[in-house]
Amino acid sequence: MPVRGLTHRYPDRALIQTTHVCTMYCGSAPASGPTMVRGGWDAVSRDDERMIEYIRSTPQIRDVIVSGGDPLHFAGPKLKFFLDSLAAIPHVDVIRIGTRVPVTLPQKLYDQSLIDLLASAGKVWIQTHFNHPREITPEAARVCNAPVAGRHAGE
Repeated sequence: MPVRGLTHRYPDRALIQTTHVCTMYCGSAPASGPTMVRGGWDAVSRDDERMIEYIRSTPQIRDVIVSGGDPLHFAGPKLKFFLDSLAAIPHVDVIRIGTRVPVTLPQKLYDQSLIDLLASAGKVWIQTHFNHPREITPEAARVCNAPVAGRHAGE
């Protein structure tokens, strides 16, 4: 962990933990622990800036996993900071967002402001997992199968 919140285990990819706030307790999560603790994680911190600076100064990083907690739970200025900053780094080809929002709050992925924010970065991929087949509810399946580019709320 060369910078607090950033893991650089593989030469071409880095994992950044942007928040510990999440609605699930998943043993596989990089930030498993106190997931509902609030306070201070919704604003851009100096550690957040250091993570971006490290990625910017490490040209072999091509793939960045934005995780937490769940970064889609703070969709707003902090997520915009990470997406805008990462999208502006020429050597970053892929921005993966690790989220369980399709399981916990699938309707959030129909929010037009979130769709626009994700689309604005261009190189964003949503990376999710389902722990059990029963988590694939009709709404979760619908949002996962919905086309993203140009999608409008409610489609």
